[in-house]
Amino acid sequence: MILLVAKGCIWLCLIRARLLGTEIHTVDELFADWHEGNIKRLKHHQIPQRVYTQDIAPVIGEMQPSDVTGRDIKQILQNIVESNRPTIANDALLYCKQLFNHGIKLDLIVHNPAVAFSVDDAGGVEKSRDRALSFKELTQVFKKIRPDWRKQYIAA
Repeated sequence: MILLVAKGCIWLCLIRARLLGTEIHTVDELFADWHEGNIKRLKHHQIPQRVYTQDIAPVIGEMQPSDVTGRDIKQILQNIVESNRPTIANDALLYCKQLFNHGIKLDLIVHNPAVAFSVDDAGGVEKSRDRALSFKELTQVFKKIRPDWRKQYIAA
């Protein structure tokens, strides 16, 4: 009986230490921790930071990661799509999935609220565009190229 009480006390102490040792209380703090890895891994790490700061943080930044639901993710995506930025909506969905997967790795949350969403729920499948330059744009290009053209030709 005493042994069981002692084991229970140890488990309670371990749980308490884990809860008190957690430094991440909001999605903003989770993003800061996740973004440290982006800085090392990505050449243009400012892109996820910009999307998070402008589009994701205003909706869920101050919330606890465990309180974020699929409705919150849907609201983020709808706000971006309504502003006519479907590619950014796709990027935001990808960043949300990665962000909350990071929260799962850190044992902050049990499930990812963004995992059920697909590209169809965000901005749709991205299509490349074909476009020819107008006469005015071609004139501007050649004005920029012409002064350096002889130097480049002679150097070759």
